[in-house]
Amino acid sequence: MPTCPALPHARWNRRQSICVAMKSLLLQTILIVLPAFMGLHGILCTDLQREGDGRPISVPNADEALTFFRRRLLDAQTQPLSHRVTLQTPFWLFHLPKTGGTTLRHMLHTQVFANYSTLYPCNNCGCVCPMTNPGNMARSTCAHAFLGHFQPWTEGPPNVILADLSDKRHCSRWSAPIRSSPGGETSDIQNIATRSVHDAMTVARHLGLNSEESAMAAVLPLLQHSICATVLRDPVDRMVSHFYEFIFRQKLNSSVSLPQYVEQVGIERVVTETGGNVMVHILGKGNMDMAIAVLHSCVVGTQESYAEFLQVMARILPMNVTSKSAAEAPRLQSNKRKGMEDSYVGGLRHGASPYLKADFDLWTYATRLAKLQFGIAMQLPMLVAA
Repeated sequence: MPTCPALPHARWNRRQSICVAMKSLLLQTILIVLPAFMGLHGILCTDLQREGDGRPISVPNADEALTFFRRRLLDAQTQPLSHRVTLQTPFWLFHLPKTGGTTLRHMLHTQVFANYSTLYPCNNCGCVCPMTNPGNMARSTCAHAFLGHFQPWTEGPPNVILADLSDKRHCSRWSAPIRSSPGGETSDIQNIATRSVHDAMTVARHLGLNSEESAMAAVLPLLQHSICATVLRDPVDRMVSHFYEFIFRQKLNSSVSLPQYVEQVGIERVVTETGGNVMVHILGKGNMDMAIAVLHSCVVGTQESYAEFLQVMARILPMNVTSKSAAEAPRLQSNKRKGMEDSYVGGLRHGASPYLKADFDLWTYATRLAKLQFGIAMQLPMLVAA
């Protein structure tokens, strides 16, 4: 990829603007013309069949998923991080339990956002989870990055919007005009995001954020003009990992294995106690279309293709990732699975899957979307880590 040379200040503006324009045109050719020619644009535009009953899921605005993603890649190649992750356009990690989010959260915190104001809750900083009390909501108004178990439609972005409306905010995110960045003007995305969120805040003032319609109107502009990421996982594998992290260790004192517990209480109760269709619940408030709307707005990964996801992230954010290091990335909070023999897994999957249809639908769709994002992203170089 060509780079723009440093020039004396008097000659910088014209030559640099021409170079940036040419680079942007080249990137747009790579990200838009080639994928369309290769037929990638229509991969997501087919109905996804529900496992077991054959009913189609309505997937709105599938084409927009590619538009948002290409725009983020283009921005990453042409703008510094400080222009892309701001108070007006923050970064969101929607960490789903037992999907590899702790590993990603640690990498983002140490490699990308170490010098940013972040909310990095719970496990690794000794703080109470933010957004649960007025003090943390006020503190959230100064955060550029949100790295944790935030729910897009309830506990995360809506609270940030409402916090910015509060007279107790510590920083003004959208309530005051944006100031130009030092040495330049605000980016188009910052200005678009501010206008969009102002519209969303009007909805919030008059309707609140309780209905699905008002939540969609308020949150989507924020997600679509920021950067967000999430990782999903095979629902049965996620259920097993959840059991050994939160029930086997904490509730059962490491004394009863999953096969023994299923024998005692039944598979339906085990599914319920391990969160049920937790991925659809967190990403969509139990609504499939709302969950897919989040996927369409974010960089999407799966636990099963974690190395590919990290390589995509390294083209969105300046992360210190190579193909080899991505494949060998250590998994934090991984648990040994007492009593889980290979011969047992097939029967467990057969028994649990009917109760996890919604999560299987979402994970299947996310797998397709993640593969497509990876194919597009790999046409570009990784960013240089700071």
